[in-house]
Amino acid sequence: MLTNGRGVFTAHINEDRTEIAYKLRYSGLESNATQAHIHIGQPGINGGVSVFLCVNTPPINPPAAPADLPPPCPLREGEVEGVLAANDVVGPVNQGVLAGDFGRLIYAIRTGNTYVNVHTVQSPSGEIRHQIDHDRDHDHDHDHD
Repeated sequence: MLTNGRGVFTAHINEDRTEIAYKLRYSGLESNATQAHIHIGQPGINGGVSVFLCVNTPPINPPAAPADLPPPCPLREGEVEGVLAANDVVGPVNQGVLAGDFGRLIYAIRTGNTYVNVHTVQSPSGEIRHQIDHDRDHDHDHDHD
């Protein structure tokens, strides 16, 4: 879909690799956001959901505990932030990532095999998407349009 939507995703993996602090900011969406995720997928390839960043609709594969539900997504523009841990990883099992397998998610991020996708009412497959590129010099901060 052609869109005026733009976004920035910033993440930091802590030293002991047990948490990822993130911030997602976007604007200009053509319709209301329904959810945003980190997917596991190579550049140009669609992949499965690994973790939820925010959600406005009931998630298909929600995190295990109700306290682990992600924050609501801003509708057309705004910012959401949070901290991800092992209990937030929902898969994708068919890509070799079991629920709770935080190490595999970090591995996928560090090898360039993840992307952020903001899904909207008008574009349920995703209105804006960007591959996460691992910054080895600054170890885990990512900014994307």
